[in-house]
Amino acid sequence: MNHTLKEKRPLPMKIAGLGKYLPKRVVSSGELEEMCQLPEGWCARKQGVVERRWAEDESIAFMAARASEQAAAEAGIVLDEIDLIINASPSFDRAVPEQGAQIQKELGLGQSGIPCISVTSACLGFIVALDLAASLFLTGRYRKILITTAEITTYKKDFSNPNVSTLMGDAAAAAIVVPPEETENCGIHATLMETYSAASDVSSVSRDTAHNTLFNQRLTSADIGFDYNPENLQATAMKYNQKFLSKLWPMSNKDRVKLVIPNQASRFVIDMMKFVFPSDRIMGVIDRCGNTGAAGYPLALCFAVEEGRVSRGDMVLMSGIGAGFSLCGIVFTY
Repeated sequence: MNHTLKEKRPLPMKIAGLGKYLPKRVVSSGELEEMCQLPEGWCARKQGVVERRWAEDESIAFMAARASEQAAAEAGIVLDEIDLIINASPSFDRAVPEQGAQIQKELGLGQSGIPCISVTSACLGFIVALDLAASLFLTGRYRKILITTAEITTYKKDFSNPNVSTLMGDAAAAAIVVPPEETENCGIHATLMETYSAASDVSSVSRDTAHNTLFNQRLTSADIGFDYNPENLQATAMKYNQKFLSKLWPMSNKDRVKLVIPNQASRFVIDMMKFVFPSDRIMGVIDRCGNTGAAGYPLALCFAVEEGRVSRGDMVLMSGIGAGFSLCGIVFTY
């Protein structure tokens, strides 16, 4: 996954429609501060989070389907016109069948035969899926691809670690992507991904001591519950991220970028990007949604389009980190 301006022609990719779904239950920071016996205003000051959503009766498939329906409506297509579904989230309702198939069924497309695949690149799934979709368009095999991200990060609410538990939120977002017409100025100008597995222990599942096959034991939520230390993760990100942005996109061209969407994992990550780009170009939704994992990037893009912060023909940069430990970024024209 490495495409740069040296190749001159952008990869074909147009985001034709976007959609989102936020669970019904709104959880304020005040409610969690009282629950965790934290000082009033702690979440906003330390994490930048005012409120987040928690799923109650909603499943991942349900949330992804509702976001997908909205994206299809915005793109002006009916659902059975989709010729590929890419699930770009590591969350799942059931281990089997594949989560993309569960989303297909929830969309009422269970008899459609539309192929479904998953890209489980932690928080970076949406970026990787955009790059994959553009590459598939080059083959001519697909014309209308649905990319979904839906995360329920709060099913294991361990309030003994409020640094993490008060930060997390649930959400879904989706995009319909198509090859642009020749007259349209849309496409991917640069992508870059680097993985440093030597640092993978900074973000992992809660119980990871046996290092055996996951399914050779009696599973509990601790076996699949994501856990991390925000301070350790930030320090690791700073170590490996120093030159990543300049490799992804020449800083001499940074004025061409209209909107920057960093990883929506914490306020720190968003604030760090303000040292590189003007603050009015940085898009953050952590204040109203919390850390929504893989859904963070497309969710922020949805809000940016709705609020008029990005329009057709504008250049967008997404960049951040994911468990693995991976760095990933993309520059595209919306």
